[in-house]
Amino acid sequence: MQKKKVAVFGCKDTTAYLIKELKKFTHVDTLITLAPDHSESAKVAGYQDLSYLKTEIPNVYQVNKYNLKSKEDQDYIKSLNLDIAFVAGWQRL
Repeated sequence: MQKKKVAVFGCKDTTAYLIKELKKFTHVDTLITLAPDHSESAKVAGYQDLSYLKTEIPNVYQVNKYNLKSKEDQDYIKSLNLDIAFVAGWQRL
């Protein structure tokens, strides 16, 4: 059986909690998150910088636009060929 490609989208403490719990049962290949310098302009309530998870997750991607409408973000996410994605702490997704 081929390993499933798993991603988590989020930029809050609830995202970190979800990842911690998921890792008890499976792997997380990718975290799609928001860079700190984008959080204020996007008015993200309760934002948390999750860049520290780079030591635990092989692939951490910081989006260019919170609304995920940039072509670069969309192309990157499509290139991942994800089997499943969890969303926690991304209000506009």
